[in-house]
Amino acid sequence: MKMKKIGYILICILIANQAMAQENLAEIYRVGKIKLAVKAGFTMFRVKGNGVSELSAEGKSSNLNGFFTGLEGNIELNRFLGLQHSIAIIQKGALLQLKDEQGQLFDSKYRNTYLEISPVSLTFNLKLLQLYAGPYFSLLTASSIQRKNGSGYLYKDKSIFGDASSEGGYTQKMDAGFSTGMNFNWKQISVGFRYVHGLAPVIENSANIHGQESIYNRGLVFSTGYSF
Repeated sequence: MKMKKIGYILICILIANQAMAQENLAEIYRVGKIKLAVKAGFTMFRVKGNGVSELSAEGKSSNLNGFFTGLEGNIELNRFLGLQHSIAIIQKGALLQLKDEQGQLFDSKYRNTYLEISPVSLTFNLKLLQLYAGPYFSLLTASSIQRKNGSGYLYKDKSIFGDASSEGGYTQKMDAGFSTGMNFNWKQISVGFRYVHGLAPVIENSANIHGQESIYNRGLVFSTGYSF
């Protein structure tokens, strides 16, 4: 009998807590402390690090343009501080220099597409300006690199994505690092940019006894957004 009473009390407490949580969440939405936004834009990425010479002739890497689209949520903690969460499809990569069968250099687009998640970034809000910084991690969904065939024609080599039978020399399936940026907000429209600093090696090389090659994603993301 005593256990039944205790169980009944616990159930009442859980129901009360659930009701309070829903009420608090409704209050957050009601006063406009949380905002969702859809964003899209373009990216400029390259790879950097001591190992780039293993991927590109003479260690040269230039910016490669790509696209970005995603969903962002902002929660106000107080007048100046807040939290930001986002999920996006983003293209990264680099313009490399490879050698064809005749030993001639040519420009090659090394392009990777990721599902990127920024779990939480701290924001500082000042009127129309928002500054933010935080970590991110990405899951690779596609990867390709341009090569030349015997006839001198460019083609996309998607085998660099790699599979279970690959021993090395393929794109890592995860990327991680931090990003920092700013947004200019006017009513429901925003324009912004951010810098992305990758800390996880881009290329998997299990044959390297010294560890992974020091090749990392680095780039800029420019975006426009609409909040609702």
